[in-house]
Amino acid sequence: MILDKMENFQNYAGIHRHFNAVLNFMKITDIRNLSIGKHEISNGIFLISNIYKTVTEAETFMECHRKYIDIQIMVKGSEMMGICNRDLCRQSEYNDAEDYLKLEGEPDFITVREGFFTVFFPQDGHMPQLMVKEKPEEVRKIVVKMPV
Repeated sequence: MILDKMENFQNYAGIHRHFNAVLNFMKITDIRNLSIGKHEISNGIFLISNIYKTVTEAETFMECHRKYIDIQIMVKGSEMMGICNRDLCRQSEYNDAEDYLKLEGEPDFITVREGFFTVFFPQDGHMPQLMVKEKPEEVRKIVVKMPV
């Protein structure tokens, strides 16, 4: 798992073979004004631009993925995220169609603020969209799905 400021995004170009394609897309795209919905990047890489209100822990769940690495970019607002290592959690049945494995366990929590991004690899459990200080907030976030 990685948590860092967007200004440092280029420092991670070598961590995966597809990361440069995402970096190049970010250089030529105004992500702050990207239309809501799914956008293809290249080589099976796509992103989902979304606006939503943050929720309580009871309204969401911990998950990890097998097919994709998530890059989650906080464009506007802030949210808490539960995080854990997949191997330290109880695992439910894998949903192949939507590429998620539900996890149960004791997460740690991080706050992801505007201008920051996270990277979640297949071993990284994550529970996004949580309220900061029990106060719902509208956020704008981009989730890049990069094939493993």
